[in-house]
Amino acid sequence: NQGIMRELVGRLPVIVQLNDISKNKPVLKDIIINCDESVLLANIESLKKQGIEVENFDKVIDAIVDDASSKGTGARGLISTASKVFDSAIYEASNEPGKYEKLIFGENILENGMDFELVPKKTKTRTRKKVEENQATM
Repeated sequence: NQGIMRELVGRLPVIVQLNDISKNKPVLKDIIINCDESVLLANIESLKKQGIEVENFDKVIDAIVDDASSKGTGARGLISTASKVFDSAIYEASNEPGKYEKLIFGENILENGMDFELVPKKTKTRTRKKVEENQATM
């Protein structure tokens, strides 16, 4: 007899009013930073494992939160925007692991997913003395 009740309740149209957090930027920022399954934090961790530092992380978070807030998508909008922001950079950095040391996002990263710069690691160059000079000093 419990099966009928659950089946019946599952078919009833239910509308529930939830608190709208779309306009509450501090709450959205807290969600994107402190969520255990944050796409943003997973991407940052992936870059750190490759030795890449994200230079303007706070600005990127603010841009993502502003975007979700302006669209009224709330917390769900954070995930799609964070993925959109990081997809191209993660892909490019992963194609050449160990090559880059820094990721710098441009101001228009939300409109243009390619508005970022991956700064290559500085390589030390050694100059070799000519064999002739070494033999002359011996």
